[in-house]
Amino acid sequence: MSPLCRLALRRTVLAVAMALVCSTSACVTTGTFDEKVAELDHVRADRDHVVSERDGLRKKLDDATALVGELTARLEKLGQNVGKLTSEKGDLARGLADAKVRLEEPRRQ
Repeated sequence: MSPLCRLALRRTVLAVAMALVCSTSACVTTGTFDEKVAELDHVRADRDHVVSERDGLRKKLDDATALVGELTARLEKLGQNVGKLTSEKGDLARGLADAKVRLEEPRRQ
């Protein structure tokens, strides 16, 4: 085969290969495309909802943190220790639970 024929054959094979690749790659039907666009819109709407919910929760957390700080400062101004009051509350709750158990024991017998 002559070099000229080989060159022509290569060009033909290359042209057919390119046509095949171009005709089969990245083809999506309109229906599939529309479905994916709708899915993307839905995901974006969900994300926007979650972001706004997160922002609302952050604001509530900031408000609660500020309130805790303010109440702690008020208690300290009154001479109370928040940690001590919390531990006393726990002790009282445990004592109450123990007393309830002791009162129930004679009733069971």
